[in-house]
Amino acid sequence: MKNFIVIIFVLSLNAWSQNQHEPQHWEKLTSPQATIIFKKGQEQDAQKIANTIQYIQENNNASIGNHQQPIDIILRGNTVESNGFVTLSPFRSEFYNTAPQSFNSLGTTNWISTLAIHEYRHVQQYLNHKKGLTKALHYIFGDSGWGAGSILAVPDWYFEGDAVVMETALTKSGRGRLPKFSSLQRAISKSGTIYTYQKTRNGSYKDITPNHYVTGYQMLNFYRNHFDASKLDDIAGKAAAFKFPFYGFSQQLKKETQLTTTDMYHAALTENKMKWKKQRNLLGVSDYNRISKKNNRATLYAFPQIDERGNIITLKTTFDEISTFYKINSKGEETKITTSVINIDPYFSYQNNKLVYSGIQYHPRYNYTNYNNLYIYDIITKKRKQLTHKKRYFSPSFNNDASKIIAIENDQNISKIVVLNSRNGNTITQLKVSGHASRPQFIAEEVYAYLLHNDHQLAIFKIDQDGNKTQLSPWTNHSIDHIRVDQDFIYYSASFNGIENIYQTPVDGSQIINQITNVAVGAYQPITKHNNIYFVEQTKNGNKISFSKISPIPFKIKEPIEMDWNNNKTVVFENGYMLKKIKHTNFNTSTYTSSFKNLKLHDWSYRLDDEIISTKATATNLLNDFSLSNELSFYPNEINSSGIGFSASYKKWFPTLNLGIDYTRRNFNKSLEDQFGILHEGNIAYNLFSVSPSLTIPLAQVKGNYVNNMYFNLGFKYYEKSTSTFTFRETKQETEVKNTSLHYGLCTMSIDASSIRRKAKQHISSHGGISTKLEYNRTMFGAINKYYFNTLNYIFLPGFIKSHNCFMSFAYRQIDQGKDRVNLNLNTDNFSYARGFIINPSLAAQKISINYQFPIVYPDFGVLGVSYFKRIRANLFTDFSTITDLQNNKSRQNSVGIEVIFDNTFFNIRQAEVGIGYRGSYLLTNDIGSTNHRKYVHGIFISTALF
Repeated sequence: MKNFIVIIFVLSLNAWSQNQHEPQHWEKLTSPQATIIFKKGQEQDAQKIANTIQYIQENNNASIGNHQQPIDIILRGNTVESNGFVTLSPFRSEFYNTAPQSFNSLGTTNWISTLAIHEYRHVQQYLNHKKGLTKALHYIFGDSGWGAGSILAVPDWYFEGDAVVMETALTKSGRGRLPKFSSLQRAISKSGTIYTYQKTRNGSYKDITPNHYVTGYQMLNFYRNHFDASKLDDIAGKAAAFKFPFYGFSQQLKKETQLTTTDMYHAALTENKMKWKKQRNLLGVSDYNRISKKNNRATLYAFPQIDERGNIITLKTTFDEISTFYKINSKGEETKITTSVINIDPYFSYQNNKLVYSGIQYHPRYNYTNYNNLYIYDIITKKRKQLTHKKRYFSPSFNNDASKIIAIENDQNISKIVVLNSRNGNTITQLKVSGHASRPQFIAEEVYAYLLHNDHQLAIFKIDQDGNKTQLSPWTNHSIDHIRVDQDFIYYSASFNGIENIYQTPVDGSQIINQITNVAVGAYQPITKHNNIYFVEQTKNGNKISFSKISPIPFKIKEPIEMDWNNNKTVVFENGYMLKKIKHTNFNTSTYTSSFKNLKLHDWSYRLDDEIISTKATATNLLNDFSLSNELSFYPNEINSSGIGFSASYKKWFPTLNLGIDYTRRNFNKSLEDQFGILHEGNIAYNLFSVSPSLTIPLAQVKGNYVNNMYFNLGFKYYEKSTSTFTFRETKQETEVKNTSLHYGLCTMSIDASSIRRKAKQHISSHGGISTKLEYNRTMFGAINKYYFNTLNYIFLPGFIKSHNCFMSFAYRQIDQGKDRVNLNLNTDNFSYARGFIINPSLAAQKISINYQFPIVYPDFGVLGVSYFKRIRANLFTDFSTITDLQNNKSRQNSVGIEVIFDNTFFNIRQAEVGIGYRGSYLLTNDIGSTNHRKYVHGIFISTALF
């Protein structure tokens, strides 16, 4: 191909992954605003979602716009994750309906209601952003164009901040009323630090920065307090329409408010800084002694507990180390115990030199089914044991002698308190709870404390093994979390005074509340010993472990909706609390079979160059277990040459079944020499046909700190080329060209397997793991006998410093063209040749490579909102390679060198991080492809994927 003219972008926003659901009975609810697909038994949740979004669409459009279109929503009931999203390609939403264990980050509103309010706001955003150029991109490219236009034009903080505004304005809780939600911002403000708008937008490898949820809420709440909220739709809509081609959102905001996005960011920070300082002064906050050592590095401590010698046992996470258990003595000196495991909640318990904690695991084939199992680590023997299998246990805690474990079992949104034998995981006691239970603790051997979430409120309860319950604290819309029992009292963190602090409540049922701490930003995760209380305290760099004497002060609760959160105008504009206003309509439900129903055409892409013009359209059903694509091709420089192709994938069974069919008619000008050596002008025509069935088995699993994947593909391709027909230009006579037909069968097999240790934030590559990829293709019948083999293997190792790493690779490739040397293009040559050498066609190649990667500096600066420099890193490499060319001549290609890579984000989109690198190579052997016998080779390259 030459003179490449243009490649039309194909941006797949949130492409469907290999995640699949287990075969199960599905039902469908249809309402004017949504089609909800749910597992049998989840109708109550589906009805609640449908009624909630129906109310929002009818009553809460003033700040977003009136465009509407029914949305497809899938309820994922077999997952232990608490999440939800709206995405495109195709346009849909998914709700993971297991409620979280922690309440100080998401609030006390019912989890399903929170999801409905928050995610439906995203639906409204996408629909009302489909204007102008974004709408044109949707027409041209489908959902990918729609998403690309919306995301390029409207900042991510607007998307998430606006949704948080709604969950706050329409409920009595919401993240806007949670001190924990803004605690990092308040700690940064108190320290006098001001991060730039670009740093907050793009994040940092050096400092902990507020995320786009927090930043967006603060900026939009400021806007609503000072400007007309009904203009927000106009600002975002005109930005998405690209009324201003550059900095559109900022220009529209300035046109309405005289403030750019950067101006509003700093104005909101300034206002909040004054408000938070006033709040601290009114509360008369105190400083507390710290146990953890002071440092300027990002450090997070979690759930400190006291061992038998008075040491602190805690879970510590830094940017250059994954979550690890440490012991901290009275001098602040830290000793590593062991690493944790991949989890969705870092909660753990310590007792008698043992740790118990949970870790997530997935069904290897159907990853929408996952589990939360318990692990026990013995500090003395240094051994970890998985205690349970295929369970959904949360918040485990030991009794006094570590013989029992109490936990919450949450399966299909039904909460149970379970007591387990810590030696074998067998169930001793099981108590079903009405509502959502969290953070259980032993009060006595047969009496337990726990948090109960019901009807958008929280309270602390105790229960005995016979099911007799006693309420220990009043029902409240405030967040409560991390309860701990010490003798006759329960200690916990709560948002009662507008800052998260530690409180005390007796276990006698008197519902008395005493305040224990009065910190400046936030106190969490208390533990007590010898009349001292230890807790985690929020700081600019993460948090610290502090302590003080226990001095109770009586406290009376004032509900969040009655407190000043600086959001009154926001609440009033959206008409305030809505959950009791919703009228219940019983929408129709029916059985849903997923395979070929609701197949939606969602994306179309193009290829334009001087040789081929093609367009491809893709359709997928709601549950992503069937997809279909069609491609049409035209050859502009030929005579009525065209092609058509179909591909389909059926993912419902254990193996994924795939089928591809292609037909092409070629007709182009060509000269033909006859038997007398005379050239005749004319055109030659032939047909190409292929059919390619295959099956794929994608497997994935989490084990401890490792993510394991295996992707197996076995396929067959039948290829047929008809006998060519030559048409003489002068006489228009046709004749067959002998020996031009071709047919063969090709068997293809590939295995892609890996076991990779999770990375800390600053890690460039994993510090442990292996991966291997094997490809083998071979003709099975026909006149040609050929094969292709390729393998690429990696070993990942730690470096000499925590943020450094090393990886080694071995690659081998061999191709047999057969005796007739016919090029069948069994596979593209994607072999990674020794760096610095000119690439020439080869029959065989092998390479061993050693790489050592390390960060140089974290610049944290941006250029005009176009690019942001997050990290500059280096890679020292050496390559040893042997190449066999097409004439079977062998040569060595060995080189050493350095790569310097700038990891930048573009257009303030965190996900658009690209490495732009400079490579300098010194050739240890001659480059036979070069005529000037060069030794030093340098160049620029782009890295879009970090290991």
